[in-house]
Amino acid sequence: MSDTVKRALVAGHADFAARGVDVACVSVNDAFVMGAWARDQGVPAGLHMLADGNGAFTKALGLEL
Repeated sequence: MSDTVKRALVAGHADFAARGVDVACVSVNDAFVMGAWARDQGVPAGLHMLADGNGAFTKALGLEL
């Protein structure tokens, strides 16, 4: 996760949470990597880090590269 993205997610998370909106970050990765990534990057509690292990969700949205 780039510093720019991380800062935006962390800063925006508090505003969204105050309005009752859940925030999620989805990545084509497995759950173990996403958990480690969240801990390493200091992702705040409540900002959901979601794994798309086989890329099916990403592909369904038409976002694969």
